[in-house]
Amino acid sequence: MSVRAIGRWIGHLIGSMIRGFLTLAIIAIVVSGGIATLVSKSLPTGLTLAFVIAISLISGLLGAFAMLAWRLSHIGDMARLSHEAMERLAQHEKNASVESK
Repeated sequence: MSVRAIGRWIGHLIGSMIRGFLTLAIIAIVVSGGIATLVSKSLPTGLTLAFVIAISLISGLLGAFAMLAWRLSHIGDMARLSHEAMERLAQHEKNASVESK
C-alpha cells in the first residue's frame, strides 16, 4: 500500500468522522431545541440552552465515534485488497522481466 493511498484513507476516515459528528449534532440540536422551545414556548436561554448545546455535542461525538468504528471495521478488507494488489504488481514485474530477456 503506498503512502498516497494511506494518506487518502486517513483523509476519508477524518472526513467521515466530521460528517458523522455534524449529522448527529444537527439532528440533536434541532430535536432538543425544538422540544425545549415547545415546552417553554420561547427560544432556549440560560441553562436550557446549555443543555441543548451539551446534548448536541455529545450526540456529535457519538456520531463521529460510530463512523470511526464503521470505517475501522473494514480495515481487514483493505489489508486483503492491498495484499492482492501487491501480488498482481509482483506478477506483472515478473512477466515484464521475462519478456525483456
